[in-house]
Amino acid sequence: MKWDFNEWKTDTLNIRLYGRLWVPDINSDKFQTSTQNGDYAQFYNIVAKNNGNVTGRLEFKMQAHCDIDYSNFPDDDKNCCFRLKSVLYPHYIRYYLARGEDGLDLTKLRTNWHVRDATIKVLPDEDDRKTQMLEICLQVRRRSSTLRIELTLPMMVSSLLVVIAPFFGSFRDQINVKLFAIFIQLVSFTFLAIKAPQVGFGETVPHIYTFYVFTMSTTVVSLLLTLVISAMSRIRRKLPPAHRYTLLASALNISLCCGSEPNAEIDGTSAKDYHQDWLQIHTAINNVVSFLILVAYTIGIIVILCV
Repeated sequence: MKWDFNEWKTDTLNIRLYGRLWVPDINSDKFQTSTQNGDYAQFYNIVAKNNGNVTGRLEFKMQAHCDIDYSNFPDDDKNCCFRLKSVLYPHYIRYYLARGEDGLDLTKLRTNWHVRDATIKVLPDEDDRKTQMLEICLQVRRRSSTLRIELTLPMMVSSLLVVIAPFFGSFRDQINVKLFAIFIQLVSFTFLAIKAPQVGFGETVPHIYTFYVFTMSTTVVSLLLTLVISAMSRIRRKLPPAHRYTLLASALNISLCCGSEPNAEIDGTSAKDYHQDWLQIHTAINNVVSFLILVAYTIGIIVILCV
């Protein structure tokens, strides 16, 4: 379609309806089933030049095949690709990338996903090497900060309770605090299972699941050790502990400022009771074990976050 500028006094023509204008039938490579999925391709803002050049904007909606990586769930990554080609004129239509393979303009893209990379390529058709098709690939990451906070905050609070449990005082109080922490973790794990995809994660184990399992395992181990040390502290012994152990336990308890047990009342007529000395030693052992668990848990969390 050409015309003389001197005759028509214009060199451009905006076309709103292109019913009588030939446009390339660019559509999905799965054209046979695209209508069932609601896919479409439509040309807008068509402008014709007097020299015969016609430009327009192709707007399309298509379902893409995506490879999903759930390692960072709920901020999972997707690598999605879809292809465009002509069905009626595959041998006559050729594609040229004015800006190269990285020339996609994403400034006006509106999505809740963060587009990390976008490429467009001209590929030969697998069924007919003489024809061409366009392949558009997007690497995106879901942005769900609120969901991540909902999933991680309860576990962080429960792990904090386990860490500071020795500061609550007696063995009984520490055990109750750790049991409450396990209850919070079980409720949080149930909520996480509800938010997981219905088809599961396949062979991928998300980091947040590793974090949950590691936190629950650490809490259970800490609870079991406290129960064992508490049971050992209730045993009545007739022999006193070594004096150096008593001094060391006293120094540790004073330095750590946690895990104290109430002093037993001794009347003036009873014989020497060494239970308080042994209790102080067991309290020191529990404090040291709690500190080691804190160090191991911190290292484990750093490893999980860095992987």
